[in-house]
Amino acid sequence: MLYRYTLLLFLVVFISCQKQSQEIKEISTQAQLPKVVKKFPLKNLLGISVSQYQGNINWREVFNSSSQIQFVFVRATKGSLIQDTRFTQNWKALKKNNCIKGAYHYYLPNEDPITQFKNFASTVKLEKGDLPPVLDIEKLEGKDINIFLSEIQKWLDKTEKHFGVQPIIYSYLNFHNRYLKNHFKNYPIWMAMYSRKKKPKLEWNFHQFTDEMSISGIASFVCGEHYKDTKMSLQELCLKSTPVQSIDFSRNDYKKVNQFYSGNTNYVYGINFSQYQSKIHWQDLKINHNKIHFVFIRATEGTHRDSRFKQNWEKLKQLGYTRGAYHVYSPQKSINEQFKAFTSAVTRQKGDLPPVLSVGTVGKNQVDNVVKAVGQWLKRAEKHFRVKPLFCTNPYLYNRYFKDIVKGYPLWIVDYSDSQRQEKNQIKGIDWTFHQFNKTTQLKGVSKPVFANHYKGKLEDWNAYLQSISKK
Repeated sequence: MLYRYTLLLFLVVFISCQKQSQEIKEISTQAQLPKVVKKFPLKNLLGISVSQYQGNINWREVFNSSSQIQFVFVRATKGSLIQDTRFTQNWKALKKNNCIKGAYHYYLPNEDPITQFKNFASTVKLEKGDLPPVLDIEKLEGKDINIFLSEIQKWLDKTEKHFGVQPIIYSYLNFHNRYLKNHFKNYPIWMAMYSRKKKPKLEWNFHQFTDEMSISGIASFVCGEHYKDTKMSLQELCLKSTPVQSIDFSRNDYKKVNQFYSGNTNYVYGINFSQYQSKIHWQDLKINHNKIHFVFIRATEGTHRDSRFKQNWEKLKQLGYTRGAYHVYSPQKSINEQFKAFTSAVTRQKGDLPPVLSVGTVGKNQVDNVVKAVGQWLKRAEKHFRVKPLFCTNPYLYNRYFKDIVKGYPLWIVDYSDSQRQEKNQIKGIDWTFHQFNKTTQLKGVSKPVFANHYKGKLEDWNAYLQSISKK
C-alpha cells in the first residue's frame, strides 16, 4: 500500500514538473517577441521604424531579445532643414548589428521639394544592401493638389537620380487612396493601416500595422512593420551597389543668396534659427557677418521649450544683437498651455523685438479652432508684453485663414518665391514688416543653414522702428 502511494505521488510530481517546465519554455519563447506582435500572425517578415522620439535605443538588447526583427526604417530628415537628432547614432548601430536598414524623409508640402531633397541627400549615405530611400507623405496642408503632386514627383525624380534606385512611398491608407493612388502606381508602397482584422486592399510592399509595439531595449512604443514576402525577396529590393554622390553640397549652393544678403549695406538683414542649427560659434558669426541687424530664435513649439533657447537668448544679449523670440503654434495643444510655455521661457527686455506667433500649418478639420486660438494668443501676448506681437505665416495661409483675425498686427511673411528683394514692401498684396526670403543661407559660425530675413525699410526706418517698440 505504501509503495502504491509513493509511486502515485512520484507520478503527480513528475507530471506537474513537466507541465511547469513546458509553461516556462513557452513563456520564455513568447518573451522574445514584441508584445503587440503576439496579436498578429507572423506570416510576413517583421520590422520596425524609429526616430528621435524613441530616445536612446539599446540596439544590442533589441536584437538579442527580438530575433524576429529583420529590417528597420529610420527617420533621417524632415522638411528643408531638420535632421533627426538620433539618425546618425541609429544608422551606425544598425550597420554594426548587420540589420537591413532604410532611411526616410518626412515631407512638408509647404516647403520647396528640391531643398528638401538636398537636406535628405546630404544627410543619408546609402550603401550596398540598404533599402531604397523613402518619402513619407502624410499631409496636404491646403496645397493645390496639382502643385502638390508635381512637387512630390520632383523629389522622387531627384532622389532616384541621386541614389540610382526608385524610392519607396509611405503614406496612410486613406490619404493614399484620396490623393496618391492614381499618380504613383509604379513606386514601391509602404502603407500604414492599423486594423488588426485585415490588411490594406491594394498592392503594398511594406505594411505598418501598429504604432504601439513594445520592444526590450526601446523605452517607448515603436511602429511595427511587415514585409510582404520572403527575406530573399527583401534583399532583392535592396541596393545592388553603393551609389556615387551626384550633387555638390558645397557652399556654391548658397553663393547667390549670400551675395544678396551682404549686398546693399543700407538694407536691414537678419536671421532666425532654432536648436536644429546645433551649437553656434558666436565669435565667428559676429566677426564674419557684421551686417546682421537682428536675430529671431525659437523659444517654444507647442508646450516644448527649444533646448538651446536659453543659451542662445543670453548670448545674443551679451553680444549686442537685437533679438526676438518666436513661438511655433501646435494644433494639438491648448492655447493656454502654449501661452504659458512661451511666457515662462521668455522675458522681454528693453530693446528686444516683439514676441512672435508662427503658424505654418492648419489641419483641415481644425481651421476654426486654430483661427480662434491665433486671435487669443495675440491679444494675450500684447497685454502680457505691452507691445503688439508679430504674426508669422506664409501668404497662402494668411490670405485664406488669418487675414481678418490678425488685422492690426505687424506681419512676418515667409515667402521664397523670388530671390530678389521685394522693393514695394508687398508680397502677393500683403503689407509686411519682416520677410523671410530664404531658408538655406550658409553663414560662418553656424554648421547648418539658417533662415534669412529682411526688414521692410532702410537703416533710418529700422532705427525709428526700434524706438517705437522699445519697452518703457
